[in-house]
Amino acid sequence: EALARALRLLPATLTPATLFPLPIQYHDLLKDVLKRQCKKCNKVPMEPGICLLCGTLVCAGNECCLDESKIGECTQHAIQCGAGCAPFLLVKQCLVFIIRHGAGCRHQTLYLDAYGEEDPYLKRGRPLMLNAERYARLQQLWCSHRLHAEVARANHRMTHHMTWDSI
Repeated sequence: EALARALRLLPATLTPATLFPLPIQYHDLLKDVLKRQCKKCNKVPMEPGICLLCGTLVCAGNECCLDESKIGECTQHAIQCGAGCAPFLLVKQCLVFIIRHGAGCRHQTLYLDAYGEEDPYLKRGRPLMLNAERYARLQQLWCSHRLHAEVARANHRMTHHMTWDSI
């Protein structure tokens, strides 16, 4: 009977979990983010990061938002928003990182140029478009609770490890 009562409390329709919706054109994302302020320090971040779970803008790798333990805002936010694991888009670099309890890894970028190529650090300056397949793959990793495994797999292949806490 308790189970039946609990099931009645559930909403009639459940919506699937999705990542934060991103604009198709990278230029639109860049224009929007470069005007926004971090909610923690109330400054426009030097290195803005967007949580791909909820869309929160954070200061990525900046000392202004480190906590007393020298934990960076991405790691702090991942703990709060994603139970310790969350993907972030570093906007000025066009790079995606997955942060997981002091570890992390670079993930393939979600934006590609007309030739299907990445433009890490935006060096070529070509227009970039959201790649639906890559976005869907990252969403599938998140929905299937495999972001942790992705970080572990990536770090297993690395010969040198870095600490991600300050990001």
